[in-house]
Amino acid sequence: MSLDYSDRQALLEALDDIKDGIRDSTLQQQENFTEHQQGQTQMADAFNRIARALENLTAEVKGLREDLNPALDKSKKLPLPQQGN
Repeated sequence: MSLDYSDRQALLEALDDIKDGIRDSTLQQQENFTEHQQGQTQMADAFNRIARALENLTAEVKGLREDLNPALDKSKKLPLPQQGN
């Protein structure tokens, strides 16, 4: 069975439509993936900000403990009260 010009033309147009559909689908998938990646990047940035805040808070608590440590050491050095017999 041989194809005449109009049959070939119809077949080429159908193939072009298929390619356009695949291209549109692929572009949509790429767009969705890019949006997902951006969301993941924003989440990672937020996590990193939280981690830095925790590190800063930990350093602050450590500094406060060091500031209070001499006062706590003094109370340990005080003599214990004498218990009466």
